[in-house]
Amino acid sequence: MAAGFLATLAGILTNSVFQSNPYDEFKGSTFGDADKAVAGSDGLMPFGSGNTDNNYLNDRFETTIGRDNNAGFSVSSGMKVHERGGADIDPTSINLARGSAEYDVPTGPDDGNANRSEASFDWYINPNADGGKGHKLGDDAGEIGARMTISADANGNGTIEANEKAGLTWHDYDGANATVTSGPGDGYWMSDDGTVFLGDEQKDGFGADSVNLSFIDQLLGIDVIGGWTGEFNVAIDTYQIAAFPLVSDISLTHTDISLDLVADSPLA
Repeated sequence: MAAGFLATLAGILTNSVFQSNPYDEFKGSTFGDADKAVAGSDGLMPFGSGNTDNNYLNDRFETTIGRDNNAGFSVSSGMKVHERGGADIDPTSINLARGSAEYDVPTGPDDGNANRSEASFDWYINPNADGGKGHKLGDDAGEIGARMTISADANGNGTIEANEKAGLTWHDYDGANATVTSGPGDGYWMSDDGTVFLGDEQKDGFGADSVNLSFIDQLLGIDVIGGWTGEFNVAIDTYQIAAFPLVSDISLTHTDISLDLVADSPLA
């Protein structure tokens, strides 16, 4: 009896509440400036120093429920690639239909810091892009969750195998993880095996940061600082975490960058 009721409730919620009329909904990828709500009025992102909001691969999902503009979703996310501490790297190709872009990037150590790789990528997620729907980036039921998937052709056979992929999930800071030094209200990425932690910077409920490739390459058993060459992919997906039993997470945004790490720097 209970199982039947939950299944019925799940169907009603999925088909009637979370999905709007197609005329009220759009989802689209763009290449250009990041979400203006994330960047400051000076066009700089809220992390590091001098990181501009230009040259982002963005995705945004908008939906309302009926005629209520304050209900539904308004989520945006994006990524860009740049030389560590330097210029943006232009994509060699962009596929907005798939939310993907390809880049040639340098491998090896950064000229100014031998403990960092030469290339980094920046990311942002805004779970409440229009400011009115009240969603929060987090890891609890009903919140906007996020998943970072990385992969690389570590074996060099031209194909990315299942064991050449790794994932990181967004978490709230709750004091339970001794690795996390941020305060309440912050969030962080943690790899599935618990070996890699990436802090973040948050402002007004969204997440944004810059990630050097050397921070995550160890998950795939490669060494970018050491000059590894090959295909390295990063994808970020956002979704609403299921709030009810038997209801699946709702996919919202997707961005995917493919980095061809080459020994001869395209920045030279």
